[in-house]
Amino acid sequence: MELTGQVTRIDGDKVTISLRPLVTVDIEHVRLVESYVAPKRTNIAGRQPWPKMTKLSDLGLPILGKRHGPESADKREHFYNCPNCGQLVD
Repeated sequence: MELTGQVTRIDGDKVTISLRPLVTVDIEHVRLVESYVAPKRTNIAGRQPWPKMTKLSDLGLPILGKRHGPESADKREHFYNCPNCGQLVD
């Protein structure tokens, strides 16, 4: 009998395979037929790969802002109510 599933765990001489449900069998009864390679992600157009994301280290040193006025004693002053939904926004 031949069943196809993903190997989820190898524990000594036992192998657990996801056949929905998980099945544990002796390793001598398992044979690797083909390794699985995940498909490459594509963008909405469906053809081109996603562009590389920019690393923060590529942007250089951060630009630090300066405080105008004293430190607020109440942290709630950092937020305001959204005019559309009423939730607090930073």
